[in-house]
Amino acid sequence: RLLKMINIFCRLRILCVVPLMILSVPSLAQTVYSYHASMCQGAGAGHEAKMKVTKLGVENKHATSAIWIRCPVPVEYFDSSFTDSGFGVVVTNSRNTSVKIYCILDALDPTGFTSRSSNITVAPNNVKEQVWEIPNKELVGALISCKLPPKTGLGLYIGGSTSF
Repeated sequence: RLLKMINIFCRLRILCVVPLMILSVPSLAQTVYSYHASMCQGAGAGHEAKMKVTKLGVENKHATSAIWIRCPVPVEYFDSSFTDSGFGVVVTNSRNTSVKIYCILDALDPTGFTSRSSNITVAPNNVKEQVWEIPNKELVGALISCKLPPKTGLGLYIGGSTSF
């Protein structure tokens, strides 16, 4: 599963900006960070107790109930007239059946919040990525929250921005 997660992140558009583009546009600044899900926290003590941190991320170890986890995403702030930001998650499913994992991105900009949400369908014993793009916003912070059913998890999450 770790190799699948690495391959998924290599396919994410925010990570696939051609390095030559950076060299050819002198005013471009790009920052992309990848975080292991062990940085996430349960949404309260009851959720924390049901989390299991592994080398592949965070899993819901409870047999019957879902848990909410919250993952802070530091964002490098650019004082610029044009900023594109992107965020992503890789979720895991250790079940023998498909499952939906609900995730929310809340991004803070100087004028308020921008939110995106997705129901991510993950095939049995598989991983799946979800990417959110927020164009033309200068973000100052972000939080990703996911509701993990039993035997599912979050492996990695990313955040990044490009400023011109």
